[in-house]
Parts: sequence; C-alpha cells; structure tokens
Amino acid sequence: MNMKAFIIIVWSWIKQKKYYLLSYLVLASVFVIIANFYINAQIDESYDDIQNEINYGIFENKKSFGTRSEIYTIVSYSKAEIPQLTSDTDSSSYEQQYGDINIFYKASDGWTIKVFKKEGNSIVESYIKPYAVGLKSSSTTSPDPLFRRLYNNIIVDEDYNIDVNNGFKVNKLQNLNSKFHRIQSRIVGIDDGLMWYNYYDGKAYSQIKQERWYNIAENHSKTDLYRALYVCLALTFSTLLYWLGIKIITRKPKSSKSRFNLDISLNKSTETQKEKGKDTDIDGLLLKLNPSNFMSPYDPKKVKIANDLYSALLRSQDNETIVSMIREKAKIELGIS
Repeated sequence: MNMKAFIIIVWSWIKQKKYYLLSYLVLASVFVIIANFYINAQIDESYDDIQNEINYGIFENKKSFGTRSEIYTIVSYSKAEIPQLTSDTDSSSYEQQYGDINIFYKASDGWTIKVFKKEGNSIVESYIKPYAVGLKSSSTTSPDPLFRRLYNNIIVDEDYNIDVNNGFKVNKLQNLNSKFHRIQSRIVGIDDGLMWYNYYDGKAYSQIKQERWYNIAENHSKTDLYRALYVCLALTFSTLLYWLGIKIITRKPKSSKSRFNLDISLNKSTETQKEKGKDTDIDGLLLKLNPSNFMSPYDPKKVKIANDLYSALLRSQDNETIVSMIREKAKIELGIS
C-alpha cells in the first residue's frame, strides 16, 4: 500500500468518524470543566474557612491580640545621652519627646509583649520592649517606677487586647491549615518606631518592631494533586458514558418488518402443520374406505357404499363439510371410526 492510498483511507475514516470524535471531545471537555469548577469552588471554600477561623476563632472579631508573661520582668538599663535634635527630626516632635528631660536611661533587657494585628489580608507580628526612661528632675533617682508604669499602660491598652492566656491563639495561628491553604510566615524585622507615655516625673519609651508577616498561602501540592485526580475521574466517566451512549445509539433494534416476517413464518408453519395433520387424516380415511376391505368376507352392500364414499372423498377432500359428512356416514353404515 503506497502513501497516497493510506492517506485516502485515513481521511475516509476521519470523515466517517469525525462526528463521533467531536462529540467525545465535547463530552470530555464538559466533564473536565465541571471537575475544574468543583476544585476551584473547594479552593475558595478552603480559603473562606481559614479566613473565618482567623477572624472569629483567633482574633474574635477584633483587630489585634497580644500575649504577655505572667511574671513581671525587671528591666536592665544604663544611663545614656539624651537623643540630639538632627536635621531629619521635626523640632516640635523632638520637644514633645525630649524637651523637658534631664536624665536619660536606656534599657538593655527586659519584658517583651507580643502583638498580632490584622493588616488587610496579612497579619503582622510585632513585639514591644522597653526602650528608655527620661527623668524630668534629678531628684527622681530611679527609673524603675517609670518602666513599671510603661508595662502596666501597655498591657491594659484595649487596642492590643493583651491577655496572659492568648498563647494558644499564637500556636493556633502558626499551625493553621485547611484542605488547600496554609499559613505562611516571613521574617521582616522592621523597626516601627517608638511609643512614649508622659508622666509627672518623666517619660517612658517603648520600642515597637515588626518581626513577622503571616499570609494565607495556597497549598499548590495538594491543589495540583486533587485537580489531576478529578480531571482523570472526569475523563474516565466521560469515556464510559460516551461508550455506553454509542452502544445504545448504534444498536439495531428489530424492525416491524422483521417482526411481521416472523409472524408470517410462524403462521405458515402452523398452517403447514395443520395441513399435514389434515392430509394424514384423509389418507387414513381413504385407506379405511377402500372397497377391498369388504371383499373378505364379501359384503356387496358395504362394497358398494365404500366404493361410493371412496370416490366422493377423492373428489371433495378439500371440502371440510363434505369430508365430515363422509366420515359420519362411514361411521354409521360401515362401522369406520
């Protein structure tokens, strides 16, 4: 077979089968689209579940929450120079923060308060630590009371919602996962400035630093796995459905003509059997009416009757009425049953 003949054969096959192939592709495409739609809906639902858990389960419909230690931590500090006004510093802001300070103590260690705050679709983890204390008069010899007031002011601030029992919320947030999403964190380490409180005897400063950002990230390994699985199921189901449909469509039902021919054949067979039975009965009757049956002993009257009935049966064997009359007369006059 040369190439031209092969191409002609293949093209003829495609022309004959193209509608079947097209219908299969359409059916398979529909089921694949449905499978992808279902997976996308599951992904959206997974995102909503984890978002709701953050909003109502962890943050309890608030903007932030914080954690603190049950035990107050003593702050370590040392005397330091008062920050100087620079060209980058606003003079009015500087005066508010340091204008009336005579002695400055800078903290080197102390308590830490963790705060988690929602920023759009992200969660910012910050920590607050004591930064410094500035005394307004040299008569105040110890900065400890101001560090203590600073701590107390922060933990009662309603904007932070700080509670010693919020540790479980932190663990829950860091390990939060759903079917197709997980919490992903990244370290940022951004200084967010200073916060200060003014008291009659001095000022207390706390440092705020952003440590991590949390985002809801799609778990692509699970998403791709489930998407591939559902696409395979869709293709398998569409193939089986297509095969079943083709079987039903291409099945040749028995036509009415075939049933009619079958009925005719059955009727002919029945009639043939009846005819055979009828012929057998007449042949038997002819044998019984043969005049030779009454020759020994010779009975001239029965011979004549048998001869007449025999001749009449030969002439009228297709007439059922006459045959019945002949049979009745033979029974009465000749004793033939």
